[in-house]
Amino acid sequence: MICSGTYHCDFLELPEFNFNPFNSYEMLKKIVLLSGLFLLFGYQYEPDTNFVIDMKQVTNDTLNLNFSYVSTELISLDRTPIFKEKVIKNYIGVPAHDSIQYYGNFQETLQFFYDLYKAKEYDKKDFLELVNKIHLDTLRFSNKPVKQGFISIVGFYKNRQFIMADFNRNQDFSDDIKYEFDINFRNKSIAENLESINKLPKSDYYYESHSKGRIQTYKRKIVLFPCANSYDRKIIITDKEAKYLSGFRFKDYWQGEQILNQTVYDFSYQALDNTFGAIYIKPKNVSFRKDEIFNSQFMHFTEDTIALGDGYYKIDSINRKISKLYLRKIKSKEEKYGQWVGKYFENRIIEDLDNGTFSTDVVIKEKKYTLIDFWGTWCGPCLDMTPRLVALHNKYPEKLSIISIANDQDKNVVKQYAKKSKMNWTHGFVDGRKNNRIYTDLALQRYPTFILVDSEGKILLRGGQEEFNKIEHLIK
Repeated sequence: MICSGTYHCDFLELPEFNFNPFNSYEMLKKIVLLSGLFLLFGYQYEPDTNFVIDMKQVTNDTLNLNFSYVSTELISLDRTPIFKEKVIKNYIGVPAHDSIQYYGNFQETLQFFYDLYKAKEYDKKDFLELVNKIHLDTLRFSNKPVKQGFISIVGFYKNRQFIMADFNRNQDFSDDIKYEFDINFRNKSIAENLESINKLPKSDYYYESHSKGRIQTYKRKIVLFPCANSYDRKIIITDKEAKYLSGFRFKDYWQGEQILNQTVYDFSYQALDNTFGAIYIKPKNVSFRKDEIFNSQFMHFTEDTIALGDGYYKIDSINRKISKLYLRKIKSKEEKYGQWVGKYFENRIIEDLDNGTFSTDVVIKEKKYTLIDFWGTWCGPCLDMTPRLVALHNKYPEKLSIISIANDQDKNVVKQYAKKSKMNWTHGFVDGRKNNRIYTDLALQRYPTFILVDSEGKILLRGGQEEFNKIEHLIK
């Protein structure tokens, strides 16, 4: 038994113990072997309070929880010219085109560069510069090449764009799905194209992941699409890359459920592997919505502590096969407070814009409803919502209070913007450069996030711009 982490273990295959009282010598050898493994790798019993959630891989075309953990951009092979020459020479099945560029993606990019370096397809000087730049220990790599990643082509032909990927790694594009798009598709955001992305045919794709000397194979469902306006231009090396930049999205995730204190909870995991992903935990009777910010209230990560049922639980880990999620109960709790609709907003002492503080409970008790707005002056969608907030505040002055809590770095910038925009309500400030419990306790992941509470602090609504449209109906 090889212990990974503190509270669960992945199992190493050992000889079966078929007890035979007349073969005590063989039994003794097996006991000595097992004891030696325990001493070598370490062993800790799982506490009785652990919960193990069985997770199953499923496919869903409409589940839009968080793009960050299931998608990324393709990487231009211009960055590895020796390898690119080999690809152009050996890959077949390239369709007719007016122009074309070669790209790739690799789940473990540094391992990919290491494999290229060992195969003499990546310049030694460039590889050593990379290693020194990020202080990389080459002992972490697998000496055996890891089957991962894919080579793709992005091209244009007669006012259409196409993307193809050699997902089965046979160096032939002719047996892969050709994803085709209108020439203007890439000029829209992912949100605007989401419905079209959800309808794309899914390709089969498998890859290996290497960790601590072990290889795990993942079988996934995947789609490709253009995304020129979806990523920070800092990642783009040339204007040519901007024209061809594309990405992919996994269309599968892992799901399980557990009953805690007579409540059934759903557990969903969107990820590239068992180490990089987002865990969504919610009551089964609450449905996900199109509003990603509404869904983000249920988003957590390993090592997070969350309130479930009758206690606090730590998300301990996920095994390499992503078949089991481990929770550890820490302590009992009061059921009242939480971050979900139906729970209560816990009182906070917040720094205001005049270097003083205020209590959220005091503001909340003043009127029938209070809208708590988490925003920042750096956030374009937040600024777009300012006129709507002002209009809502002016329309319901007797019923509605607003508390805007800015996650920012310069208090004076926030103060000046609030004054200029006539945001005449209570303002709080949280320094975005510092850790603050309000973010973790409320699982804040996206901005703007709106939380509507009644005069007792009960959460009536939570979400982003989509959910904001429902506020006026609730407070009439």
